[in-house]
Amino acid sequence: MRVLPIAGSPRTGGNSQRLLEAAVEGAREAGAEVLDALRPADLRLAPCRGCDRCQRDGVCVLHDDGPAALLRLSAADAILLAAPIYFSGLPSQLKALVDRTQVLWWRGELLRRAGTPPARPRRGYLLLCAGTHRARVFDGARETARACLYALDGRLRGELLVPDVDESGAILRRPEALAQARALGRAAALDPALP
Repeated sequence: MRVLPIAGSPRTGGNSQRLLEAAVEGAREAGAEVLDALRPADLRLAPCRGCDRCQRDGVCVLHDDGPAALLRLSAADAILLAAPIYFSGLPSQLKALVDRTQVLWWRGELLRRAGTPPARPRRGYLLLCAGTHRARVFDGARETARACLYALDGRLRGELLVPDVDESGAILRRPEALAQARALGRAAALDPALP
């Protein structure tokens, strides 16, 4: 089981990164091979242009860090996606990567049309934190994550949503959330294959 952590926050050492680190510990404890974390804020990622070129041949016209990042996503069996909530959604750096997975969806669709079954399904696990407890604060990010996993022939298999952690380090006062993150990482490592 190859697990890819994605650190979706542009800030290092923040609450979502600490949740991700706990989940990674859990995955390692359960015997998973944990790949090096993917951090979209450190990548040179242009936004998707919506040019539809990938519909023709499954190749993106943009030449930046996107293709290498997408290869890393494709190599994973499970994805641990951690991020803070920004205006009821994902941070823009992470959202740019999510939008770029459109090429992977088209690549899979072109293979399906040619009669080739898609690659093994991926499992997704979501770790989100928000500075508020407002109702539905996580809804936009959850739907975006589901759509991203769909592009990867994957499914959301678990999530941890932690409200009321605004300032950096606030998660350290929530040991139960860190324990839940560790358990989610273990679950990711031990999750049976999808049909």
